Amino acid sequence: MRCFNPDLFLCGLPIGIAPGKLRECFESVHIPTDYTEVLREKHGAPLREAMAFVRLADSADTERAVEALNGLEMGGHTIKVRAYIKKPRVSFSRPAPPTWQAHVEGRSSENEAAQ
Repeated sequence: MRCFNPDLFLCGLPIGIAPGKLRECFESVHIPTDYTEVLREKHGAPLREAMAFVRLADSADTERAVEALNGLEMGGHTIKVRAYIKKPRVSFSRPAPPTWQAHVEGRSSENEAAQ
């Protein structure tokens, strides 16, 4: 997925849906979109149902889009529409090990204190 700050996440879509068809759904309820990306595989494995990320022309329409399109029947599938909430990235970095210089300085100060 490209980084484009989506407003909505859709799941339960028919696997063969085209981005243009998805845009038409939004236009039918008078909500213009800026960008639509449909995913048919995850980590290289095909999905049973497609997912999509959508950026709206006006982010203020997010709630209205969820109300209008959530539960809509499309190609024999009931789609789910949710507002996309960006989760903060979690860092799994470990603390940096002490540098060699810190060990040398620590030892020399210990030796001076002992004398």
